[in-house]
Amino acid sequence: MRFRFVAATIVALSLIACSGPETPTPGVGPEDLLVETPGHAQPSTTAASPAPISNENPLIEMPEYTGVVISKNGTSEFSYLFDKASTEFWEPSVDDISRAEKCIRRFLESVQEDPKLSAFPKEDVALILNNLEQYRRQYVGIVVDGEQRIWCNSFFNDDSFPDWERVPVDVDGGGNRYWQIEYVLLQGKCTNFHVHGES
Repeated sequence: MRFRFVAATIVALSLIACSGPETPTPGVGPEDLLVETPGHAQPSTTAASPAPISNENPLIEMPEYTGVVISKNGTSEFSYLFDKASTEFWEPSVDDISRAEKCIRRFLESVQEDPKLSAFPKEDVALILNNLEQYRRQYVGIVVDGEQRIWCNSFFNDDSFPDWERVPVDVDGGGNRYWQIEYVLLQGKCTNFHVHGES
């Protein structure tokens, strides 16, 4: 995937599992972690999976996070951010986003304890964690090697991007005010965590 930013030492953290299984939600089991995508349908043992939210770009506002889910109809604006091999998209559900956000928080907490990271990246992660609810998110459902993921594009909420609900926030530099991460649905893991470098 092609991103316009500088990835520091944190890139070495390619794939870290969220710590332990989540507490099961009544009526939701492991088979509900995937939404079927044409060409990459995953088997499900239940009759109903979480349905996509809508054909618009739905805004999700929670106490811990605010973000917009980019619908399949809206992904044309974002496709240039990804390699041609990863141009298949799908629309995450509200439940998918909730699971992703929980995993992202646990991932960031685990990163701070990694002895391989220098103090500088740890400072970035600490700032992100302490201000996590201040970042807006753009959630894009992507398929990588047949694997459903949610690409989360995070940027500090300073009203610099009035069209952020439909247009990619894609900047060079900017430091820890901009970062990206992917959540792998089937594995319940985070990967490809990048914090922007300074301009």
